Amino acid sequence: MIAIISDLHSNEEALKAVLKDINDFNVEEIHCLGDIVNYGPDPNAVIHLLIKHRVKSIMGNHDYSVIDPVNGYSMISPAMQDSLNYTLDVLEEPSREYLQSLTWARSDEKGYFVHCCPPDRLRGHIREYIEDYTFKTLIESTHQPLCFVGHSHQEMIYTERPSDDPDYTRIHGNQTPQKKTDTSYRNSTYTAGDHFLDPSIRYIINVGSVGFHKNGSPHASYCLFDPKSNRLIYRHVRYDLEGLLDKLKSLDLTSDIERFVAKYLPIDKLWAV
Repeated sequence: MIAIISDLHSNEEALKAVLKDINDFNVEEIHCLGDIVNYGPDPNAVIHLLIKHRVKSIMGNHDYSVIDPVNGYSMISPAMQDSLNYTLDVLEEPSREYLQSLTWARSDEKGYFVHCCPPDRLRGHIREYIEDYTFKTLIESTHQPLCFVGHSHQEMIYTERPSDDPDYTRIHGNQTPQKKTDTSYRNSTYTAGDHFLDPSIRYIINVGSVGFHKNGSPHASYCLFDPKSNRLIYRHVRYDLEGLLDKLKSLDLTSDIERFVAKYLPIDKLWAV
């Protein structure tokens, strides 16, 4: 079994909780699909954890923005410039070297791993790429039946019809949005989706986000995959959200970044917590 994580965004609290959850399973290796830094307060701590746990990482658009701030600026939202500047200010040289060492994609016997879209795109929307290029074109660029992606922070499974229409794409969403006033998350770590993949069908799988899950979900999300049984499991993990919020508030973020981060968390505004 392998674990696939993505979009950590300098959220140490979330990554620690996910790594602890992964430890409860018989996981042979962990893959990270990029966006290790930016948004959150702890880029160095997150990178140290990846190194400590021997995580096989690739690059995301936010990682690229750090190692090449001039050209990489186009890879992120203009509102995130202050977040990038913060990361550049606090990033230690070993952390910078780690990000510089990352490739844009990886392939092995378990599948193809890329941040946004195969073969090597770091940003954009996977669904739009499928509409523009067709699922068949994208999956065939990997030379693999299974491709794992991140970037959108949203758990999705894209599949092809097995016979008569190879360009048909079936989409499964595994995310259950939560109201921001719902505090039931405080005691919940759970399996959010459990699938047995058909070995005769090809898949592109979005694994969700550890650092900032979409639609105000207060959990870190990631995937487990067992190549022997073709079982895919989405996990949602509770983490120390209050600890993260305390750190974010201490950074004196600009209002643009504050609103951006708040839309991913189960709060309305950081200053209201």
